Amino acid sequence: MTIGEGHTAVVEAWVVALGERPAGAVLHALERSVAAVWRRAQRTLGDVTLLAIGDRVLGDAIERFPAFDGVELDEGGLACGAADLDGRDAHEIVSFARFVLSELLAVLGLLTAEVLTPALHGVLGDALRGDAERSDGRSSTSRQRSAGLEAE
Repeated sequence: MTIGEGHTAVVEAWVVALGERPAGAVLHALERSVAAVWRRAQRTLGDVTLLAIGDRVLGDAIERFPAFDGVELDEGGLACGAADLDGRDAHEIVSFARFVLSELLAVLGLLTAEVLTPALHGVLGDALRGDAERSDGRSSTSRQRSAGLEAE
């Protein structure tokens, strides 16, 4: 497996876990997921480096997906609220999200010789699970109990 394939697999798992959501919920999940990866990488790389990486990733994403040119970058990650995304369907937003997350993980992985990769992959999965828990009002403990996974 190449380096990029590992990131792609994690992002594809994120997409599968995302399921069928309305466009606004997909944007919210993308913002939360990028913010989680961002916070974890920020501890190691700092604001300046991370903003430069984010700027590159977002620039490449907007070049490929020009309809998303209103998406902005700030010190916490992506801000999609100002973007004029009326009429965009969830599948188009998922394609944008897939690209952004894959590129962000790949650049961060290359920059850190993949040292941060396991932690970044972990927080990406955790961010989406947290999103689902909030949407159904259940805590991770109640989810674990219902799945028979509660720690002893």
